[in-house]
Amino acid sequence: MKELFKYLGGDRNIWVLAITLGLISVVSVFSFIPILVKVKGMSYSYLFFKHFFLLALGFVLMYIVHKIPVRAYSRLSKFLLYLSVLLLILTMIIGESVNGADRWLKIPFVPFSFQTSDFAKLALIIYLSRQLVKHKDEFNDFNVAFKYVLLPIAIVVF
Repeated sequence: MKELFKYLGGDRNIWVLAITLGLISVVSVFSFIPILVKVKGMSYSYLFFKHFFLLALGFVLMYIVHKIPVRAYSRLSKFLLYLSVLLLILTMIIGESVNGADRWLKIPFVPFSFQTSDFAKLALIIYLSRQLVKHKDEFNDFNVAFKYVLLPIAIVVF
C-alpha cells in the first residue's frame, strides 16, 4: 500500500478519502440499479459498468490534475472564469432540460451533458484563490475587495 501512495504522491489522506467515497458510490449505485431497470428498462451490467467507467475516468482525471503545477492553474484562472460565464450564458439560451430543469449543456458529438454551474463554481474558486494570493496586502480597501472578489462572485451568481 505504501508503494501505491508513493507512486500517487500528494496527500495520502485525500487519496484514501477519494477511494473510500468511490467505493461507497459503487455500493449506492448498485443498490439503486434495480429501480432504474424497472423504470427505464436498462440492463444491470450497462448501468454498473457505466458508473464504474465514469468512476475510473474520474480517478484518472484526478491524478492528471494533481500532477499539473499550481502555477498553471493560476495562469488559467482568468480564462476559466470568462469561459464559465460564457457557458452559463449559453446554458440560459440553449440549455437542455433534464428532469424539468434547464441547467444542463449538452456536449456535442458525445452522449454526455454537464451542469455549467458546477464548472463555474470550480472556475470561481480557482480565480478567487489567485486573486486572494495576488492582492493579499491590498484587501483593506473596499474598492479592491469589491473589484477582485465581490464583482466576480456577483457575475457568476447572476
